Amino acid sequence: MTKVALKQRLNAPADKVWELVGGFNNLPEFDPTSRWSILEAGGRDRRVGVTGGGEIVERLLHFDERAHTYSYTITELIGLEFPFTNYLSTVSVAEDRPDQSCVLHWEGSGDPLPGKTDKDVATELTSIYEGIFGELRKRFGA
Repeated sequence: MTKVALKQRLNAPADKVWELVGGFNNLPEFDPTSRWSILEAGGRDRRVGVTGGGEIVERLLHFDERAHTYSYTITELIGLEFPFTNYLSTVSVAEDRPDQSCVLHWEGSGDPLPGKTDKDVATELTSIYEGIFGELRKRFGA
């Protein structure tokens, strides 16, 4: 299993950043590769349309509003492929300087598919997370 953990300091209070990234259906608002998102299964699943075609279905595994964290897994890929399987991710927002800044943590792990390497997985996950961080830096500053 390959694990990638990145963090980004943002110039906004944790509550403000959490308001955006903590909404399980808000992904298209800050992920440049997500075109749309709809909730299914009573809000436990989100189906995300990906730029360039394809969909990802993700299941919410754990959500803690008070601690500003949630975990999810990919349950289905439709019309696209990643170099990994058994993806698990955790997102959290922690206060840095009260009412001034916070740190967003985004980590994920997955098992390389046959013919793929740990480096392939790490490169893919890093690219996804850095794209998200870039959008959040534009919105909140860093």
